[in-house]
Amino acid sequence: QRSWRGAKPEDVPGNLMHAIAQALDPEGVRDVAGYVTSMELIPTQVTLKGGDPERGAEIFRERCMECHRYNGRGEPAFFSGQLIGLQDWYLVSQMKKFRDGKRGGHDADIYGNKMHRITEKMTDQSFLDISSHLAELAVKYAKEKPRQR
Repeated sequence: QRSWRGAKPEDVPGNLMHAIAQALDPEGVRDVAGYVTSMELIPTQVTLKGGDPERGAEIFRERCMECHRYNGRGEPAFFSGQLIGLQDWYLVSQMKKFRDGKRGGHDADIYGNKMHRITEKMTDQSFLDISSHLAELAVKYAKEKPRQR
């Protein structure tokens, strides 16, 4: 709701989510977050072709695991989101937005800026590889409960 993400004109889906978030009061934000957190994890449906999950695992260990943990479930202490269970097309789209400065570019957005720095030299292929690896993690860790803040 701080207009840090989803407010750039070129991010059409982000603008839609931004408008919805602006309509929620703090209790509504908590309610939506609680509902989403309670949803059962659905393994990723692989829709994008050409990703190498082994290469993705290597990149994930080097660049992502520190914050998003070994299982892709995120870490509340770092405010890092859960990645497993998200669809591959969405993950690739978001990584591109961070890389290209369409997301996470506000000076006060510490975590978004970190994502930009991590992804800024990455290729579209590396995003495909990471999403392929995360699809495998979603199957492996589907029953594991996420940590709560």
